Amino acid sequence: MSVEKEIGVLRAMVSKFDLESFAGFFAHYIRQKPSDLGSEVMGRFDSKVKDFLYMIALNAFSDQQQRSSFEYNQGQIIGFAKTLDKIKDDVRYVAPKDYNLEAVIHQLAFRNHFDNATLTYVEQDIEKIKIVFKPFDSVIATDFGLTFEQMVEIYKYSEQVTRVKYAASTAFLKSEEYLDFKRLSDSMPFGEATYPRLSAQVREALAAFEQRPHAYLLFSPEDLYEKFPRNIVDKFLEHFSFVPQEDSKVVYYSAESPFELQPIIRLSANRYLHVYQKQIPVAIYKRLYTHLSASVSLSERLHRHKDKVLEKKVSGTFRRFFDSKQAFFYENYIVGSGGEQDLLIIYKGRALIVEVKATKLRAPFRNAEMAVKRLKADFKSSIQYGYDQCKRIHDHLCSDQNFTIKDQKGRALYEVDPSRIQDVYSIVVTLERFGSLQTDLSLMLLKEHTATYPWSVYLDDLETFLLSLRQISGKGIGDLFHFLELRESLHGRIYATDELDICGAYLRDPVQFRRYCQQSDKLIIFPPSEQDIFDKLYYAKKLRLQERGLS
Repeated sequence: MSVEKEIGVLRAMVSKFDLESFAGFFAHYIRQKPSDLGSEVMGRFDSKVKDFLYMIALNAFSDQQQRSSFEYNQGQIIGFAKTLDKIKDDVRYVAPKDYNLEAVIHQLAFRNHFDNATLTYVEQDIEKIKIVFKPFDSVIATDFGLTFEQMVEIYKYSEQVTRVKYAASTAFLKSEEYLDFKRLSDSMPFGEATYPRLSAQVREALAAFEQRPHAYLLFSPEDLYEKFPRNIVDKFLEHFSFVPQEDSKVVYYSAESPFELQPIIRLSANRYLHVYQKQIPVAIYKRLYTHLSASVSLSERLHRHKDKVLEKKVSGTFRRFFDSKQAFFYENYIVGSGGEQDLLIIYKGRALIVEVKATKLRAPFRNAEMAVKRLKADFKSSIQYGYDQCKRIHDHLCSDQNFTIKDQKGRALYEVDPSRIQDVYSIVVTLERFGSLQTDLSLMLLKEHTATYPWSVYLDDLETFLLSLRQISGKGIGDLFHFLELRESLHGRIYATDELDICGAYLRDPVQFRRYCQQSDKLIIFPPSEQDIFDKLYYAKKLRLQERGLS
């Protein structure tokens, strides 16, 4: 069956249900912490966020939508998952005769871009908005009808409203009566027969939650008018919500989700549904950046400012991590006749060469030849370029000649004696995730055979890992160098779609991680579940992300 027919099958399946109950049910599960999902049935979906948003879009834009209310049905949900797998398998398939390195690169890039929803924390998303758009707030206020700070504050307040509603609708789950009932019912077949054990009040609360688990995600503009001026709220909803229109066109899984930029559905004049509330800060960033980039007079200034502040963000992340008088930082420095370098850290005979690259990773084409050509260009201008810059300083540090670090005005800052540097590590920090092409640099990085690989990592992942490392192992500085030493050996024999899969495995069990690295004849696979350790720290409020940027 063609992919279009499979999409038609899934569309018919989800179109049986009214928009609110169907979208609300899956929006509820999108919001749940991984540890709260529990259900083996919901675990049938490869990517909870991507898959659920796709099904919601099929339902929302269907021209065949019916009015049945959607409720949890194990067989039905498994049917959705199976049909969705067929749709994605058709997109991924590559005939064996075409299966060469370029086909591998294309498929990895395609899956990374369209299959996976990446781990981000809202504090990081908000901080990016604040530090990138602060100089442009007057333009934003004129063009959008509200400032970026107002956008952020409305989002944060809406989260408070949602949490209050959720606490109210689930209060019965924490009652002694319900907990006793749950312990008893877990040991026997669950059903109506056990309900009489509950009081009428708890029974009603349980029934209401089972019928409309998403009720706390519904809101009206009045909820926000209590805190913000009516015209500001209306502008916010105008930019970040939409009314689905019936459309008979095929909605491909690989197409950009409508919820990327508008994560709120307008159900009626006074009723809205948060489909993916956590996406709102991301949508704010994307909308503002796209709008300002389109301005001839602002585009270059925006890009320069973004590069500058995010380089400072990287430096600040490392400064927080080292927090030691024995760590020496050199930013925007020059060595010899070369160009400006981003960051060099020297700590107790060890050197970290850090380059920050802001090149955008564009969506891959379906055509493999065109896709690989684009991927190579994006990779070359980001990770490859960063590596080449690192390599120049690496060669100086590994030579027997002293050299001088200078500032941008040519003033000497420090004379380096390479004989006093025992270990040198290169780190390329990117402002885009390159997925498997970044976790296994052997696929695309050009280097001398004997040269070591750098560690290439997305900016937010760097911060998440370093904060987690300090939380778990105290200072964590020695552990970072240990990780970098082991990590370099994995290129060419690893499969991971995200660097945090690998970082999580190291944090969970450094001894086992070392064993993996020593198995040079085996392919090591790091599943996304390795990231659970970061969620545990985050929800326990131990990750200590800071929302900075306005001062």
